[in-house]
Amino acid sequence: MHFCVQSDILVTLMNDFVNESRPENLNKKLAIVVEHQIKIRNFLQLVQNAIQCPSLIEVLGSTFMLCLIGYYVITEWENHNIVGLCSVTLGLTMVCFNIFIYCYMGEQVVDQGDKVALTACTLEWHHLPDAKARSLILLIIISITPLRLKAGNIIDLSLKTFGNIIRMSVTYLNLLRSLD
Repeated sequence: MHFCVQSDILVTLMNDFVNESRPENLNKKLAIVVEHQIKIRNFLQLVQNAIQCPSLIEVLGSTFMLCLIGYYVITEWENHNIVGLCSVTLGLTMVCFNIFIYCYMGEQVVDQGDKVALTACTLEWHHLPDAKARSLILLIIISITPLRLKAGNIIDLSLKTFGNIIRMSVTYLNLLRSLD
């Protein structure tokens, strides 16, 4: 994922900034770090805007699809229809995989954001001149702002959300079976 690689580059740029031995290069390196961080956040905002509606539809639709396909799996199992069971299980796997991809992307964004924040907070700023060390405050504040991908600006996409979707689908499946 492009965002993950760019975040790793940002971490490297931050470490290079602090380890710079020539004070005359500090302003230039700080500007590069800040510009790169702004570009990464703008890119993430573009991605968020592009996937917020499709991901919301996928999350909500997958919850109900998993429930219904799970019901068909149980029905095919009870009817001893192996061919039907295999095809329905394949559909169940595809729906799970689709929603997992969205949630995994969101989890990667959170992990990389945490990595950047940890790097910004643990920089060896005491090796810098006072004015440059104070310049890091803004960089740290921007870095500790959490990064998240959201489905429709409502639901955080993460592996925890994936587990909640599976759990909710099983709950609906049990409700559907109790009505049967």
